Amino acid sequence: MIRTVFVVGLTLAAVGMCAAWTLSYFGSIHHMYYLDGPRHKVHATCHDGQVSVAYVRRARPEDGPANLTSPNVQKRFGFTSEVVQVRYGYTTVDQLDTSMHAPFWMLTMLFAAYPAFELVVGARRRRRERRRHDGQCVGCGYDLTGNESGVCPECGTEIKRA
Repeated sequence: MIRTVFVVGLTLAAVGMCAAWTLSYFGSIHHMYYLDGPRHKVHATCHDGQVSVAYVRRARPEDGPANLTSPNVQKRFGFTSEVVQVRYGYTTVDQLDTSMHAPFWMLTMLFAAYPAFELVVGARRRRRERRRHDGQCVGCGYDLTGNESGVCPECGTEIKRA
């Protein structure tokens, strides 16, 4: 039961990712979430086939000098992460920006991998259970009615008696 709920949830998430992936080419979707007041915020954006999530917070004096630093960018497997410290104009408001960019195709594949695996493995599991219930060999489907040897005469699979 739990496996079924998990598979259905991941399948719906994969379908949702496909829809968001398609819509991202027709326009940008922006969402801003404030955490702990205006000091911390999360900015999520979907555009041009990728999703970007940035955690932005105002810098504190213990964060170091307030100047523009070059971004520390790391790119791996289509994912990009960067940390930037920015000073806006001549004000003392600094922001530290940590962002992650991921292509939608990668997220869709991550959400769809387990349901696809369960589709294949679940079909095999159901076939074995059906054969076992119907008195057939789980390996080849040979009818084992009246077989007392404990081995399938067709394929040699050992028969487990309940």
